[in-house]
Amino acid sequence: MLHRLETRHGVTLGEEDIHKLLTSTGGHPGLMRMAFPVFCSRLVNLGAALTLDKGVHDECQRIWQSLDDSDQIALARLASKEYHLPPATIMQR
Repeated sequence: MLHRLETRHGVTLGEEDIHKLLTSTGGHPGLMRMAFPVFCSRLVNLGAALTLDKGVHDECQRIWQSLDDSDQIALARLASKEYHLPPATIMQR
């Protein structure tokens, strides 16, 4: 997928850039597709740029809507820091 995105946008990413893109998107294909052009613009504050990008926002909404209610509640709690699971526990799920 990354190779197709690189070809489409006429860009070749180095290993460090690939790592940043994967880290920023969690490797989610839809988010990678939406974030790639933002990432390639080389903005200084990538995180802020991604949160302001309409395509990224819309893809996050699609992902959120695809989750069942219990998953949405659990993620909302994690995001609001109501409770924390040890990283090993999260990875086992």
